[in-house]
Amino acid sequence: MSEQEDVLQMLKNALQQQRRSVKAYEMMLAVAPQPPDRRLLATMQREERRHYYLLEGIFEELSGKAYRPERLQLSLPKQYIAMLQVMIRDKLDTIDYYEQLDQALHCVKQRELMAIIISDQKEQARILATIYQRNT
Repeated sequence: MSEQEDVLQMLKNALQQQRRSVKAYEMMLAVAPQPPDRRLLATMQREERRHYYLLEGIFEELSGKAYRPERLQLSLPKQYIAMLQVMIRDKLDTIDYYEQLDQALHCVKQRELMAIIISDQKEQARILATIYQRNT
């Protein structure tokens, strides 16, 4: 596989992760017991959609074609606290992955967009940890 193909595959994985995150926040919103938690989760869900569109733009710039999403599969625990634990772990894994993706990109504009996404992901991890602490 060429370097370009590797980057495109990484972007496809990142796009799938963003779709899973949007869906996971939707599931968490349905069970979040407190209005402040719901407001924060809804804001983070909107950010994840924005990240998806930014990553989609990078994919389209590099590939010259539209991204075609694959079927989405997601399962989360039923209990809110367990959902938060899974989301925090996933968020930290996502940050690591996006930092690798950032290093694989060569375009300054694309790397700046990745820096924004990574910064937002770190802030989301911090917020999720705060929500978790508040609910335990």
